[in-house]
Amino acid sequence: MIITTGNSNELSFEEARVFVRNELARLVAAPVAAEHYPLVIRIEVPLVPFSALDWLAHQDVLPRSYWGDPEGPAEYAGVGAAWDDFARTWGDSEELWDGLDGLLSAEPELRVCAGMCFNRVLTGAEWRSFKGIRFFIPRFEIIADGRGTRLVCNLILGEGERLPLRHLLRELEALRVEETVTVPRLQVVSRHSTPNFEEWSSAVAAALADIESGVLDKAVLSRRVTINFDGPVDPVVLLRRLLEIPDGGYAFFYQFSETHAFLGVSPELLYARSGEMLSSEAVAGTRTRGDNLHEDAELGRELLGSEQDVREHRSVIGALVAVFRQVCRSYKVEEKASVRKLARQQHLVTRISGKLAEGVTDRDLCSALHPTPAVGGSPADKAMQFLNHVESFDRGWFAAPVGYFQKSSARLAVAIRSCLAAGDAVHLYSGAGIVDGSRPLAEWDEMEIKIKQYLDIFYDL
Repeated sequence: MIITTGNSNELSFEEARVFVRNELARLVAAPVAAEHYPLVIRIEVPLVPFSALDWLAHQDVLPRSYWGDPEGPAEYAGVGAAWDDFARTWGDSEELWDGLDGLLSAEPELRVCAGMCFNRVLTGAEWRSFKGIRFFIPRFEIIADGRGTRLVCNLILGEGERLPLRHLLRELEALRVEETVTVPRLQVVSRHSTPNFEEWSSAVAAALADIESGVLDKAVLSRRVTINFDGPVDPVVLLRRLLEIPDGGYAFFYQFSETHAFLGVSPELLYARSGEMLSSEAVAGTRTRGDNLHEDAELGRELLGSEQDVREHRSVIGALVAVFRQVCRSYKVEEKASVRKLARQQHLVTRISGKLAEGVTDRDLCSALHPTPAVGGSPADKAMQFLNHVESFDRGWFAAPVGYFQKSSARLAVAIRSCLAAGDAVHLYSGAGIVDGSRPLAEWDEMEIKIKQYLDIFYDL
């Protein structure tokens, strides 16, 4: 059930707040009768356009979330939770997925935010507030897309439940706008890497030994760089700085506690679903950008002609094709890889699209597509076993699916180019694909390239 103002007039935020307050009071005075539960009510109010991210920066209500889609373009900022559920591991998530299906069947316009852990079991203490798999629907959203800007209030009631009017009004009144946020300038206190280079070299040697023996074709080893500051870091400021880099990636932000927020701008789409149409892309192989047009073009041609990078890229394509063959009635793959040029890097990319087979669900797609060889390795099961053995920290939500689900569509990115803000510290994550011929120093340097855009931002806070 969707409640709107009944006209297309764009309201100020304060006017929209009044409309929502009146509708909440009306719903309490005259409850909606429902034939089926859960009962989903969305109050939508058209707003004078403004930045959803700017709005989010002013809010204190948790959880806070943000999604920015470059292909829309569209942005969604949310605070609070009308529904929030989780599973500890991928293996015990059936009830969670069932709850998602029930809500989306009740109201197709709902947008359910989603985040998942990489290793299918979450163990790191720093990730405790995120859970293994978490789905939630913001209580209040600012949505800015092709339909304009609007404030949304989501209400979800089970049978016999009544609207908690006082609580809702407190949350509504707590929403802030048009306030200046003062961000103190921070100084970097220290920086360290996990693993260090010696430990990294040992892990690469172990991966190459398994590749030579035929156990693995590829392993993607990760690295965490921790930056410590002399004060708490504002995670929304970090995201805003990342969005200033003209890469056009998928921006994501999740904060469930006062101290920890996971955010990033990923260049890699896990999958997009629109009705029965499915699309994804293979992204693997990296070069820097050149200092001039000639050097940049040369680096791109070198990437396209690199035997090692092309082999790594083909392994990702092969894994995607195997999944599309399983979940689609028909599909097509781009004949040639192209070079995607980002602000500081360029990657090989190949797109694949298909028409879903009957009965294939988002839970099927997430399970089948994650992890891709670009973030885990191949064969997938053997690579995950290897990573669990050699990596000394929990990746948490790094390199895992993040995004949202709707009844008729879904969009999930691979959470790379990401960081975890944790009070006075920020953990940066990056990875490198190890294949036959990889060298520890070269792969270490490739990761330095990937995290440099973050380091430049942090040292300028």
